Amino acid sequence: MIILFAGTLLAAGIIGTDLSGIPWQGWAWGIGAAFCFSAFMFVNGKEITGMDTSARLFYVSFFAAIVVGIFQTPEIVWNGQLFNEGLWIYGVLLGFFGIIMPIYFFSVAVPRVGSGLASILSAMELPVAVIASVLILHETLSVLQIVGIFIILIGMVLPSAFDRTPKIVQQI
Repeated sequence: MIILFAGTLLAAGIIGTDLSGIPWQGWAWGIGAAFCFSAFMFVNGKEITGMDTSARLFYVSFFAAIVVGIFQTPEIVWNGQLFNEGLWIYGVLLGFFGIIMPIYFFSVAVPRVGSGLASILSAMELPVAVIASVLILHETLSVLQIVGIFIILIGMVLPSAFDRTPKIVQQI
């Protein structure tokens, strides 16, 4: 975890950046996002008897919609932008690829691999986001960020490289 944390600091470009200009609301949103992700990992870490993946997907999506609805104003609904300007198409795509598919796959996979390994694998999100920002948005990438990405990848491989448990024991 220390290796992943160090790689995350480097890959995010925090080293050499003045963080004093970030308003307290940004820090609060960041801590809130970390809390929600941790709660999501905790809830999906255990299989619940009598609840299938679709029901879990419904409840997680429903509570996420409530949280988003509390903090976001739905003015695009009543000012006409949602339907008149075609924003609903992007909403459907974002809802499917950003909410339904990830939650469904997490709900299926996390009980099988465990929440510890799933949280380590989720560290792959930052390198993918950094690479996407370079390829799609043409942002610049520093040497420290590249080093951070490689540290994250090494941190993901190390637990399985040092796992000396025989495969037969793991299956039991």
